[in-house]
Parts: sequence; structure tokens; C-alpha cells
Amino acid sequence: MAFNGTLLDLTHDVNNIVNKTIVEGYDHGHNEDGITIEILKNFRKKFEQAEITDLAIPTKLLCGAYKYTKKYKLEQRFGDIAVLVKIHYKDKSTLEGIGFLEAKKREEATGRFGAFKIKQIKRIYNNAPNSFVLTYDYKPANNQSKDIDLTLRDNSKAFLLNRDSIVAIPLGSPLVTSAVVIPNNIILREKKLKVSLYRNAIPFCYQLCYRFLLGFDLNFTESTVKPAKNFIDNLRCEHIMVFDVLQGDIQTDNLASNSFRNNTDYTNISELQ
Repeated sequence: MAFNGTLLDLTHDVNNIVNKTIVEGYDHGHNEDGITIEILKNFRKKFEQAEITDLAIPTKLLCGAYKYTKKYKLEQRFGDIAVLVKIHYKDKSTLEGIGFLEAKKREEATGRFGAFKIKQIKRIYNNAPNSFVLTYDYKPANNQSKDIDLTLRDNSKAFLLNRDSIVAIPLGSPLVTSAVVIPNNIILREKKLKVSLYRNAIPFCYQLCYRFLLGFDLNFTESTVKPAKNFIDNLRCEHIMVFDVLQGDIQTDNLASNSFRNNTDYTNISELQ
């Protein structure tokens, strides 16, 4: 069913999907890659065509998702997830940029992020200063940082993660999330990834909906935008989320998703088993 609602509704739906997918990922023993793929599949089903009703100008959202499926190894300059956003303003101008995320799963056995490597984060940050680590956690991030939802708390109708269902909670309750983003420059300062850094994090659902989709925290330079879109030199990301944000009744064929229509290196996420 196509999404139709407020930006806050969209944020909660994103959080709902991500929380459920993370729980299922841990239950099935998936690594970061497996969880990311399932999140992207669920996003595309839910938000392939969406309408956001409460912005000053009613806005349509088109969502696509792609996975790199060639056999030769990628050069990981930017992280394993690229969020390509193209905003089509009512005056026919556009803003196009990319948010970069490196997903890390917290291991239940040790409580640590086993796949974390500081050299990798340094490389990503040097190529894309606006970049983040996206954490998948078997516990709500709220357990570590009570203010993790501060950006949404005042006007938020939250959802509580239960291993079998998502239950609505009264207005003003904390938004419970198991996926947060931490800026790479903070991680580089600490030289490690640990749950205490959740104090410097915000929910992934907020980062996506209130930051990336509105044009914030994106990378705009030619050296970052072109490689992530597979335009030059085999510099690719493992997973790509593509969002076209269209204001009002604007119509265009110049969509960001068209960059991948005839690209044989990437497979539409809906075609994966």
C-alpha cells in the first residue's frame, strides 16, 4: 500500500520497519549486509510511491533501491550504503546529493561491533566528510542513551518494539529504536565504536526523513556524487537507496533513479530473492 501521511508519520513507519527487520535479522543470524538488504526491500515495498501531506508544499516521494551484484570486489571509499537524494523544487530547480552510511551490527555474544575498523572509517571520512556509521543493535539504543529520541520527543507518537509486534504508546513516550547514526568525525575522535557513543547519535529514521530527504547532511561535490552513481572509475557502494522528492505537481523525466535503469552492475532490490 502506498504511503500517504505526514513527515512524522513517515518517520515512524521507517522506524517500525527498521526495528522489525533488525529483530528478524538477529533471529535468522544475518550479518550487516543481510539486514540492510531486507530493510531496502521493505522500504521499496512501502515507499515506492509516497505522498507527504504536511509540508508547506505537498510533496511526492519516489523510492528505489539497488544492490551491487557484480562478482569483482568493490573499492569501499564511501561506505556500503549510499542514499541518493534528488529534490525537484516547485520552481523547477533541483538539489542532488548523497548521504553515506557504513552499517555495523552489534554482536550479541560480545556486545561489540566486531566488523568495525578505524582505518575504514578514516578512509570514508576523508572521501566524504558528511558520513555516518549506522548501527544495528539487538537492544534499543534508548537503553544506553535516554535522550536518543530528543529530536522527536516533543511531538512524537512513539512505537515500542516487541519481539512479536509493534505497540503504540501514548503521546510523549520515547521513540524506541534499534538503529542510530553516529557522525564519523566523532568516531574518529574516539578511535573506536562503542555504545557509549549513542549519546552523540540520532535515530536513523530521523536522519533519513528530517535530514537527508530535506537536503541536509548530503555530499554535493563531483568527486562524491559521480562515483556513488557509478559514473566513473568503478567507485561504487554495495547498496544504494534512491529518493526523488517532488514538490507540488511538478513532473519530470529527469529522475535520479534513471541513473540505474540500464546499469548492469546493480540489480533492483525487488528482483532479489
